[in-house]
Amino acid sequence: MKYFTLAMGLLTLAILAGCGNGELPDSVQSGKPAVDAPTVSGDPSAWEESYLVSPSGTVRAHVRMLPPRAIEAARKSFRQTALVAVPVDPRYNVELFRIKGVSDYENLVFIAPRVFAYGSAQGAKVAPQDNHDGTISLSLPLALIDGTRETIASSDERKSVPVPDSLRVQHQDELRKELSARFGKPLTLAPLPGCPSRITLTINDHEYDATPSLARQSNYCQLNRAIQAPLRVTIEDARYIFQKALYAGSVEAHVNYETMVPFVIGDGTIRFSKRKVFEDLAAQLSVNAGPWAEADIKAKLTQVLKNQALSLNIQGDLSPALHSVVAQALELFFEPFRPEARAETGTCGGSLVCLSLNHTRTNEQGDFEASWHQSTTGLTGEIYSTWAKMQPVQDNSVEIGGASGKPPLKNDGSSRELGLTVVPGTQLEVLPTLILSDQRLLNIAERVHTDRNVCVQTQPEMQEVCVSLPCMGNILTCTGLARSPQSCRQVKIGDRCVRTENQWVEITTYAMESTRLQPFNSPVGTFATLYDGLALKFTWNSAKTGEKRVAKCPLSAFPREADGKSLLVTLENRPKCEIFSEDSSGGVMVHLINDIRFLAPYKIGRDVQLWNGQFTERASEGLFSPEVHFSGQISVRGFDFRN
Repeated sequence: MKYFTLAMGLLTLAILAGCGNGELPDSVQSGKPAVDAPTVSGDPSAWEESYLVSPSGTVRAHVRMLPPRAIEAARKSFRQTALVAVPVDPRYNVELFRIKGVSDYENLVFIAPRVFAYGSAQGAKVAPQDNHDGTISLSLPLALIDGTRETIASSDERKSVPVPDSLRVQHQDELRKELSARFGKPLTLAPLPGCPSRITLTINDHEYDATPSLARQSNYCQLNRAIQAPLRVTIEDARYIFQKALYAGSVEAHVNYETMVPFVIGDGTIRFSKRKVFEDLAAQLSVNAGPWAEADIKAKLTQVLKNQALSLNIQGDLSPALHSVVAQALELFFEPFRPEARAETGTCGGSLVCLSLNHTRTNEQGDFEASWHQSTTGLTGEIYSTWAKMQPVQDNSVEIGGASGKPPLKNDGSSRELGLTVVPGTQLEVLPTLILSDQRLLNIAERVHTDRNVCVQTQPEMQEVCVSLPCMGNILTCTGLARSPQSCRQVKIGDRCVRTENQWVEITTYAMESTRLQPFNSPVGTFATLYDGLALKFTWNSAKTGEKRVAKCPLSAFPREADGKSLLVTLENRPKCEIFSEDSSGGVMVHLINDIRFLAPYKIGRDVQLWNGQFTERASEGLFSPEVHFSGQISVRGFDFRN
């Protein structure tokens, strides 16, 4: 830790005191600190003082440090703080505290830690170790988080684990404003400092100590990082935990979190000659050039001060003191560059903040002075308790479709090798995540109705036809105005329809839509369909002949149970499904087969119906078996714990 490094560096300064040359400052010669010292811990007479001077006499330091025994005594005296709850609206989803009695914490409000117990769904892994004495050693993943981040690093640091919304602080900016308004000053949200003093796993009425050894030895532990809670249980208990208790929500992680406070164990003052600082800086700059970008000047000044401080062999973190001296030097030696005074240079212009030399002050005498404080931490004895339910963790699982990037499993008779080895008693969990089925519309009927008016009753239509007869009289009678004799009669000229009938024809053509894959609603709730439709294919090499053996069994052949989310089967020998024997002792691999069928009646072709109810043509009927895509996770629940 950096505190330990700096403490060792300060002790080194004490050993090296007097090794430098040059005259000590008046405050050192009088035995008084060069600047007012901060409030420190323990008996002031117990503090050890050191005075260091560089070989050139241009860098001088005064260091005060508590000896190790006094540090431990001071740590015990600081176990007297007050942890006070800060009530806030529940919509912020957070518990807040303030720590009274510590000046460093006056402007802080602390977020209480929460237990984030993540499982295999978030990538958790467990590697049980058989102790060969009837017990199993393992570690369960969990994390202490402050709820301000969307993700945390997994225990193996290979990927990020998303933090659920239920564990995250809501409306953080609004919360800060509300707290600052309530207390009348700006306040900062920070994680509650401390470390878990005890982690307990409770399983029904049993308790197991799962505290990592490092947590017992630390004054401060990092939040928002996954840790492993070690556990040692019997094989029978391990089976129950991984196959039953985790899935039933019966395993809880309880954490006692002990708060931590800092206290001062040392301080120091360092002085740099103004003239020497400028000389070394001038060696890196062309004093006749300029202006320079402020960021470049800061970087060069920082390097100059670090090089000069090296002569004192100070190994601690002097950054605060060096930053203070850099700010003093910038104010003394430089002034803001005014573009109107001269033309902009190629390296300094536009939006850059630039500085130019203040030539009237580069020869100023005296020292730059800065101080720092050295702190350590101590646990207070005040405990905050938090807990969460542990999540299921499998030793092996396979993703089909979905986020895996692999295609879903179709119901075309093919199988998907899972890469899982099973033994008698293995519990196999099938968690459907998405089932797509071809939900095209069937029996789409297109009807064409044609009316035909047909005459069903007629009457003859008559017309009178007259024929002139030859004149049989004298010439006077047959000529002149006398009319010739005629013979007339009724002649049928056709039929007239007196009654019609609509002898219509209706043609109904049946068709279906093209493929339309859509999610099948509530796939897990339709247990009968899934159990009857999903099947397992087992393969193994015969221990006797070496030949490959295959057995296919529907899920419905095995003892099963359901929790509303997944399908759970226990693999064992069943009638017409003999899998496990001496012949398969070399290992049985399992494959998944999708035989899900959502059969539906349909018609194809056409019906031709006459007005009298007779059909001259009928459509054919059949059962439509739509295409079904299965996506999900197949897992071996628990582990192969063998006595």
